[in-house]
Amino acid sequence: MRLLIVVLFCLLAGISVFCQFSSAENLGLDSGGLSQSFPGPELFYPITDDIDLKGRPYLEFKWRRSDFVYTRSYDFRLYKGYQAIASNLILKRVISTNDYPFKVESLVFDPGQVYTWVLRQVTLNGRKSDKSSSSFKVIKK
Repeated sequence: MRLLIVVLFCLLAGISVFCQFSSAENLGLDSGGLSQSFPGPELFYPITDDIDLKGRPYLEFKWRRSDFVYTRSYDFRLYKGYQAIASNLILKRVISTNDYPFKVESLVFDPGQVYTWVLRQVTLNGRKSDKSSSSFKVIKK
């Protein structure tokens, strides 16, 4: 009888430990099933080191728009420097799916300065993708 009680205790303790490690939070699951996170948009331009804006009234930002997810909008942020932190934020916009490519006036950019742009996709049900980001330097030619 004691052996049976010990075995049951060990079995229950093992199930408890398993449940802790396989909880929805630890597996990346939530009450809706799958993780709320999904890959961010693939950025196309600007993703190079040096961008020459001479004679151009604006800089176009381009990315691959996803066909497999119903997109409501994109969250666009532009930072001065390499760090995407609040103190470096110079432009924040919600971009509709029809506003592509997204254009920013050249007057915003200083020659010799590095900028980082961050983009997130927002689906119709409000889910947000992971952040995609790229840095570039504005040159003067």
